[in-house]
Amino acid sequence: MITALYLAHLNPVTDAHIEIISELKKEADIVKVMPVVFKDGDREINSKSFPFNFETRKKMLVSVFGDSIQITDDYAFFAPFKKYLPPLVRRKSWEVKKTNSSWSRRRFFFIHR
Repeated sequence: MITALYLAHLNPVTDAHIEIISELKKEADIVKVMPVVFKDGDREINSKSFPFNFETRKKMLVSVFGDSIQITDDYAFFAPFKKYLPPLVRRKSWEVKKTNSSWSRRRFFFIHR
């Protein structure tokens, strides 16, 4: 038995998402779709970039696929790399950027044809 996992923003569900999920259904016995959910404690965080909450996105998926896929927000996504998030989000990434910039200025790459 093959289970396909599809973790995506799906905010909103687009034709590309529908195509990907449809292809997964052809290849797998079970397709589990996991719309990305940003949380602060138990509260879901939405923004202009991510306007639709989980329940709305779930309804979008159900309207297309019915019960032929499993839709869940019951997952944990651990991000050990969070210290490298963009500078506006995390100060540590500024330090990494400075380190990488100084390193790349000392190295030269040439392509010879």
